[in-house]
Amino acid sequence: VNSRLTSAFKERLKSHLPEGSEFGLDAGLPDPAAVALLALSALLVVLSFIVIPVFFPPGGKHSPITSLAMVVVGSSAASFHYYLRPEIFSYFYLAVFLAIVNHIRLVSTYEGRGIRDFRLHLGGLLLLSILWANSHSGFVCGIIFLVVLVLMESIKGNTVSLRLSASALAVFLAGTFVTPFGIGLYQYLPHLFFADSNSLIEELGPLAPADYLTASYFPFLILIFLVAGLCGHCLLRGGIALIRPVLHSLVIVILAIPVGMFCRRLIPFSSLVMIFEVIYLFAYLKAYILEPSKPVFVKEMSEKLYRFFKYRWWSTSVSLVIVLFSAFLQCRIFIPGIPQVSTGFAPPLTAVAYIQENKPRGRLFNDPQFGDILLWHLYPCPPLFVDTRFDVYGSKIVIDSWKIESGLDGWEKLLEQYKIDWIFVPTQSMLAHKLEQAEDWKQIYKDGLAVIYERRAAEAVE
Repeated sequence: VNSRLTSAFKERLKSHLPEGSEFGLDAGLPDPAAVALLALSALLVVLSFIVIPVFFPPGGKHSPITSLAMVVVGSSAASFHYYLRPEIFSYFYLAVFLAIVNHIRLVSTYEGRGIRDFRLHLGGLLLLSILWANSHSGFVCGIIFLVVLVLMESIKGNTVSLRLSASALAVFLAGTFVTPFGIGLYQYLPHLFFADSNSLIEELGPLAPADYLTASYFPFLILIFLVAGLCGHCLLRGGIALIRPVLHSLVIVILAIPVGMFCRRLIPFSSLVMIFEVIYLFAYLKAYILEPSKPVFVKEMSEKLYRFFKYRWWSTSVSLVIVLFSAFLQCRIFIPGIPQVSTGFAPPLTAVAYIQENKPRGRLFNDPQFGDILLWHLYPCPPLFVDTRFDVYGSKIVIDSWKIESGLDGWEKLLEQYKIDWIFVPTQSMLAHKLEQAEDWKQIYKDGLAVIYERRAAEAVE
């Protein structure tokens, strides 16, 4: 039955893909590397958005129903960006970071514990910051979170909490310098975050009003309303006296919402922060505010969930086994590959096979995503003009690449300036259409996905 389902799926997918993309659909068994990456991604996402916030709440206290509501809606809001990219590791590191810091905040504030009582936690933050800084630039989220925490503790005037939060910030900052680049990492960050070429990347842009009603971003809108409602509920239950102790959480939530609204790529980070901060608010209420009476069915449900969450290591193990089993089962039906063939993106593998066999000579101009494909599939790979690691190439190269492929005024001069001898771009790109009328270029390959042009003057180049 599974074989028939897989064959039927492949045939249906082929009917929706352009010519030239079917090359990777008949590979037979799934790529072991792709299966491993899929399983790793599933584990990290489930750990970050479900297991850690639910099974490891601050101080061991939380509202089970609220926690479940937050992880369900929050994980849905972030699901549009569960790509196999370095951000996946930042989601996990951020979840561990928030679990540690929020536990320190809750326990220290009202039990009067100082730095010595949290040496193990501070050591964990140091190790975490080293791993995070060597993995992804998302470690900046931890620094911002701790800076806001220190500022809020300064306003509240709690000396013990202020010293502890300042120590956490110092330890975390120290760990970020334990990289091969040292302070050079901080010199690189402005070029990454504020590059001129970022304006060309759609996922770094803000959400338009119409975007909130799309399937990708509607869950984020639901999350915003859910968080607003739960925060309002907390303030009503705790009264004005609650604002001062949880000021940091309220400020962080207020900052997290516009961060996601104005940068799509940061929505998963925004969602994760809101999940943990709302859980922290209810953990604080459970620990220090008398709970009002609840309807019988709500109370019974909460007690059953709490008993399940109480055995957190057992529950975590069972959850991860289920995730792994589901990931491998999915691989039997939807065979993963690198890159993944889908209706959203179909890699030009037939064109890549042509390049591998014929080896065009001279300098290449390529589409950024096509550069990724060449880099992955060919060894040796022809020197690329650009790939999607835009920060590696710099804004000038990226912007010039966009101008050329978009066929904007001066594209021919740019090709001359970079001494391009052959071109590999999508068939439907504006550059491909312009090259059809260009006398200096000859088409040597074309299918439904990609086209390859060679400069006529380059035919005699050895």
